[in-house]
Amino acid sequence: MPVEIKLDSIPAGYSFSHPKKYSKPMIVLDGFFSTEDHDQFLSVLEGFPDRIVQCLPFDMRTIPSNIDHLIVVVGKDKSATVFVNEVLFITDIEVKNGVKKGSFVRDEDILCVRSMHPDGVDIPDDAGFLVLFSVGWRKGLFFDFRPIQPKGDRQKSYDLPVRLAKIYSHMLFQNKFAVTAAQYRWMMNQRWFPFFSLSPGIIDEMLQRTNNLQELDGMLSKIDEFVDANITAVEDKRFGAEIFNGHRDLAGEAIAAYRERDWKRTIRTSGRWLTKMMQQCQFPVDNSLEATRIHLIDSTDCLPADYRVCSELLPGPFKKFLTNGFLRSIAALSDNSSAVLPENDALNARHFLRKEALLGILCLDQMAFFLSGQKKPLSFADRQS
Repeated sequence: MPVEIKLDSIPAGYSFSHPKKYSKPMIVLDGFFSTEDHDQFLSVLEGFPDRIVQCLPFDMRTIPSNIDHLIVVVGKDKSATVFVNEVLFITDIEVKNGVKKGSFVRDEDILCVRSMHPDGVDIPDDAGFLVLFSVGWRKGLFFDFRPIQPKGDRQKSYDLPVRLAKIYSHMLFQNKFAVTAAQYRWMMNQRWFPFFSLSPGIIDEMLQRTNNLQELDGMLSKIDEFVDANITAVEDKRFGAEIFNGHRDLAGEAIAAYRERDWKRTIRTSGRWLTKMMQQCQFPVDNSLEATRIHLIDSTDCLPADYRVCSELLPGPFKKFLTNGFLRSIAALSDNSSAVLPENDALNARHFLRKEALLGILCLDQMAFFLSGQKKPLSFADRQS
């Protein structure tokens, strides 16, 4: 049975601060963190989830390692409904051809998760919430405290079952491929990433090459051919959400340029689209969340003026690749193409542009995947918090 408790104060979010690099800490009002975020994830768990466990009646408390899943629904009146290890998550999935009705479905049989919701749990649009769940040995945590902040109309602007499905899909991906921090570093140093839309065979080969410390650029043609063959599916399935209104044509222009093998236009348009979506969704475009101090803060009538409010819904490794890699590279390319293009080597220059254009399309697709449950941008009040 769920437990009803009363909180001393309403949570505002998590403050991320770096005392040496950044003068303005950031308040994360909504975000997704998982096992792949390592110490950051532990710091988030030791904030609101730990507080909730301590508020439970003594006979219902459990040690954190025993928690498989936790759901907390928070109202503006400081009331909270808590579910610990008692909810079934209902998913709507699409499976591969050949899986018969009534047969056992394995992780590798799943093509995509369309929606996911906790059975019997009502999360109103004007309530804050936290969902902690497990996939194998890995855990993910998704929270949104925007709706319960004192000022502004902050009802959820996304389809929650779809957003949960995207997060669960990411966790399935982690559990299936188990990319380590060292493997991510090797890939990112070569400006590659294990994108969702790539086939399992391609990702397996990327990981094998990474384990053998081999260059990944040797896979450029294979990845390009795969994306070129599947680009129609990307265009048709990814950009129906309301949040893409006003930006759908720009995404279409990037895809059209890629089809025409116009690498420079693909890079420019995909970069513009990604930058606009980062700004619209309040995703930080710097490294300010790679913080040394993370702590839970409570809501007040007005958040401190020296804080920046942001959303942290992109998984950490992808966000790092996007901001430190692709967007930084195309900024340099836009400012001065000779600064990043290989000198005196037309073949290498074409290789570079082809790779950057391919990365632009893959980043665009991955960003659209995470945002496809979004109904509209954040309100003006949210942006000015």
